[in-house]
Formats: sequence, C-alpha cells, structure tokens
Amino acid sequence: MDAVSIMNGEAPMNARSKLPVYITGLTDNPAVFNYIVSFYYKITSPGIFNAGIVSASLGMLAVIGMYFLLRLLFGINTALAVSLLFAVMKWHVVFSRTVYHAGFSILLLILTLYYAHRVYINRKTGDFLVFAAAFSMSLYTFQAARAIPFAIAACLVFAALKDFDFINLKCRPAGAPPTQKAFTRALKPKFSTGSITKK
Repeated sequence: MDAVSIMNGEAPMNARSKLPVYITGLTDNPAVFNYIVSFYYKITSPGIFNAGIVSASLGMLAVIGMYFLLRLLFGINTALAVSLLFAVMKWHVVFSRTVYHAGFSILLLILTLYYAHRVYINRKTGDFLVFAAAFSMSLYTFQAARAIPFAIAACLVFAALKDFDFINLKCRPAGAPPTQKAFTRALKPKFSTGSITKK
C-alpha cells in the first residue's frame, strides 16, 4: 500500500509527506524499500507478485554479496560453502519471500562490510564512495540498522589499536598479499614488530 501511494504521488498512510523518509503506524520504519518497490511497480504493475520479485531479487543479491565478502576475507572455498548455507537459511528465505523491508538492510549491510574492508586494504576513493553510499542508505532501511554506526566506530577503534599503520597509511607487512596480511594482522596480537616494508 505504501509503495502504491508513493507511485501515485500520494502521501502513504501515517506519513507526513508524499515522499516520506519514515512512515509511522503499521509500517513504523524507514521508507527506502517502498521507493524501490514503487519504482518496479511503475515499470510493471502494482501487485504482491511483483513486490515479491523485488524482495527475492534483493535476497539473491545479498547471497552474491555474501560470497564476494567471504571470498575477500577467507578465500573461494569458504565463500562458496557459507554462501550456499546462507542462501537456504530459513530466516533469509522468509525475508526474501514475504516482501519484508528488513531484507533490503541485509544487502546493504553486506555491501557496507565489503567496501569497508576494501577501504581498509586498498584506500581507493571509489571504494570509499560506495562504502559511504551503502552505509548511509542502510540507516534508512530498518530500525536495527541504527546500530551500524556504532559497529563501524568500534572497528575503527580496533584498527587504530591493532594496526596503527592503517591510520598513518605508510607501512604494510611484507610477505603475503596485502589483503590477507592486513586482515590477519588486525586480528592477531602483536608479540613482535615483525618485518615492515615501506610502500
């Protein structure tokens, strides 16, 4: 109903405007998901089946995103195994089939984690822009997503304590590829200074 109202240029029930950021009442959540559904409605037609296509598509994209995130962190074998498990988990299947706006927040959370790690490793402007977009939009998908800024802040503090080179942007350990080495260095305690190679 909310998506149809937005598509028709009308204010959804319990919304303060025709283009709401947040909808109270029965929805009681941010409205971003409704904009995506209304956009698809304009291409096709309103209906629960088409809304289900949107929800299922976002769920499949979340599985693909999970694969690339885990591949970046742990390699192909782990990524394939966990992504397949993630794809058939009951809660994820339910979120994808029931046109539930929280399903969209899962995709954005995965994108936020993936590009946050790429920023941590590669420090490229493009990665940072995608991270910022996914991170910002995630806050407007589901109420629980408001905890994400605190999680990102905790990761920054952890990185500063365990891997201060991330802050001064000057050094990385020699040997293994930078992605793998920087991740493992951040997780393991530093009992020795190790070998450092300047860029």
